[in-house]
Amino acid sequence: MKKTNFGIIACSNVAKNRFIPAILKSEYANLSFIASRKIDKAKIYAEKFGCNNYGNYEDALTNSKIDAVYISTPINFKKRLALKAIEYGKHIILEKPAFLNSNDASEILCLCKKKKLHFLEGWMFKYHPQHKKFLEIIKKKPFGQIKYFFGQFTYPKPPSGDIRLDPDLNGGVFYDSIGYPLAASIMILNKKPIHLFATLSKDKKHGVDNFVKIHLEYENNIYADLIAGYGLQYKAVYSVLSDKGIACVDRAFSVNDNMETRITLDNDNGKSIKLIKPVDQFKLMIDNFCNDININKIGYHKNSILIQQNIIDSALLSVKTNSLIKIKYEN
Repeated sequence: MKKTNFGIIACSNVAKNRFIPAILKSEYANLSFIASRKIDKAKIYAEKFGCNNYGNYEDALTNSKIDAVYISTPINFKKRLALKAIEYGKHIILEKPAFLNSNDASEILCLCKKKKLHFLEGWMFKYHPQHKKFLEIIKKKPFGQIKYFFGQFTYPKPPSGDIRLDPDLNGGVFYDSIGYPLAASIMILNKKPIHLFATLSKDKKHGVDNFVKIHLEYENNIYADLIAGYGLQYKAVYSVLSDKGIACVDRAFSVNDNMETRITLDNDNGKSIKLIKPVDQFKLMIDNFCNDININKIGYHKNSILIQQNIIDSALLSVKTNSLIKIKYEN
């Protein structure tokens, strides 16, 4: 099976700590090029990871030997770079969050479809096997009918200089963090919410949002609450409540490759725990992406991406108007 040659666009912390190490472990991917706005930084990364080729963004995008690019710039710059990648025929993994709004998402996805290019938004946690096991548990008849979903992603305040504290780069938890529990709710409930109400609070010192809550309402009296924030105890969890039990993923989103995870089920029969062996969820995401390219299974994950972005757009409107919003979905 042909390996996919990757170019790394931006020397970010997530690229350094998680994505590039996962490429080096993958049987289906090659680290072929590292690009940065600052050539010296690209050189440092290239030397660190044993990559022979480095340069600026344009060098990577125009390199004919590169099959796919991983883009992990701040969100403000992702659309322009994605358009360039499409122009030069590159498959794309766009680190989450990929888009500022639904129009940008629709434009990029439609262009990828037209050019027969693979596109993936980098919600790597979805590839961890604990979520498949969780779905198996809650779909069994004894678990009952799901009535409520709760998702939380909170963590201590980022260090000084972190892009999440920069309002000019759309920092804050709304774009950076609420997408985790939102993506989980879409994956687990597999339903489109009808209405939502969203609130957020601001870090006055830095001028970015440091806490956001989204309340979702579905048909048949099903509800969900999603929260994200910094300056809080670390917690990355989601759970569902049914008429017969509660099921919870205790470490849902950011999972190190040496970390065992667990699913907790609590019902009339008592509490039980299902342990999941450690995996590298970044490597699983990369392997899946490369395999789709090799078998020409063109995937865009368009539906889930646009559903999530439509909800984000509606949440912004709800915050602005302080009102319950009926969510509009793109066909």
